[in-house]
Amino acid sequence: MISDVDGCGTDLGVFLEAADLLVLRDGAALVVVLPPAHLWPSEGDRQQALRNGDRLSLPRLLLRERSDVLHWRLPRLHALPDRISWRERSPDATAATTTGADGIPPAGDLPPHPWQ
Repeated sequence: MISDVDGCGTDLGVFLEAADLLVLRDGAALVVVLPPAHLWPSEGDRQQALRNGDRLSLPRLLLRERSDVLHWRLPRLHALPDRISWRERSPDATAATTTGADGIPPAGDLPPHPWQ
């Protein structure tokens, strides 16, 4: 659906304009394609779910700023990355979980950082 590319109702044109602005400002941006949350045994089942309004059967786009890209791994020189790490802002840093994204608890009794 071109009218909802990120699962939040963002139109494709608006999404691409935001990506364009990030690239003009920072020189790069990360566009992630997330797989559909619902998987179906056949394409016919998926098409029927889409006709019934199931948006979780569609892939979603995610836009991240260049400063949020922490690391990427290239399997060889001039190859596409096969692993990318990025940070996501926690919507409520005070209510964040006590384990990090990798499942390891943070060191000490420090309050959760706004970036998890």
